[in-house]
Amino acid sequence: MREERVQQVDPINEFHATIDWLIEQSGMASTYLRAIGFAPNTLNWASKFVPMV
Repeated sequence: MREERVQQVDPINEFHATIDWLIEQSGMASTYLRAIGFAPNTLNWASKFVPMV
C-alpha cells in the first residue's frame, strides 16, 4: 500500500489517482476497471442497424 499519493498533471489522471489512493487506504480488496476507448468501432457497425442520412 502506498503511503503517499503521487500528484498528477492531467486533471482526469489526478481524479483517478486520488480515488485509487483513497480506495487503497481503506484496506478494501479492489480491482480497477476503466473503459478507455470503449467501442471505438461503433460507427463501423452502427450503419448496419441504423441507416446513415
